[in-house]
Amino acid sequence: MSHIRALLGYARPGDTVHISEMFRLVRGNGHILDVLDVLHRDQVALRIHDDAFSAMDLTARHPRTGELLSTVKFMVQTLAAAGELQRDLQRELTYDGLRAAEAKGSKGGRRPAATRRPARRRQAL
Repeated sequence: MSHIRALLGYARPGDTVHISEMFRLVRGNGHILDVLDVLHRDQVALRIHDDAFSAMDLTARHPRTGELLSTVKFMVQTLAAAGELQRDLQRELTYDGLRAAEAKGSKGGRRPAATRRPARRRQAL
């Protein structure tokens, strides 16, 4: 979160923030809308370089009301929810795998580093 704050503090009016995918910028529905509001307020454009958003201006506002366009808001919220679901499922599957490994007697984590003993050559049978 602090990286996002630093980025938003560094950006100046007329700048464009480029990111590879939306999920690199935000963690949830409420957060993306807050970020979009700050970008709009500070006159900073946002370009996300993935298939879903590459042609869409995510800071676009209605000319009369100044509110975020309904279609942009819907798209952003839907994809943010899908990203949140994906992260939650990944976390659940990771914990399930760790519990299953623990039940078999294994423990999670990195395997010990290889020792520096010279390897024995295998003899052909």
